[in-house]
Amino acid sequence: MSIATLPLIADAAGVRFRVRAVPRARRQGLVGRYGDALRVAVRAAAEKGRANEALIEVLAGVFAVPASAVQIVAGAGGRDKTVAIAGLGADAARSRLAELAAPAGAVADRAARAAQGCAVGGR
Repeated sequence: MSIATLPLIADAAGVRFRVRAVPRARRQGLVGRYGDALRVAVRAAAEKGRANEALIEVLAGVFAVPASAVQIVAGAGGRDKTVAIAGLGADAARSRLAELAAPAGAVADRAARAAQGCAVGGR
């Protein structure tokens, strides 16, 4: 399953979706899907909220929103979380995920990911 087909819940405030966090990863960024969740790797350890802070920074970079717009609304103490991004519509979120799911040979996409410091489909 592609990240472009990730289930999103849109409301008046923005968009919500499930995330599976992978703390202490070698590379930080989107990894792919984990069932109905977006799998996100972060370098930080899952101690004292560091992994949650890193997760928010990664998602803010991926969706080009300020970190203050990203909020963990459920699951802050575990790997499975629900994240809300204020001011982002479902169409914009799907469009961004579709861009990231494009083949790795897309030069513009790779340049954008490099500029954001995010890896997609890391090994």
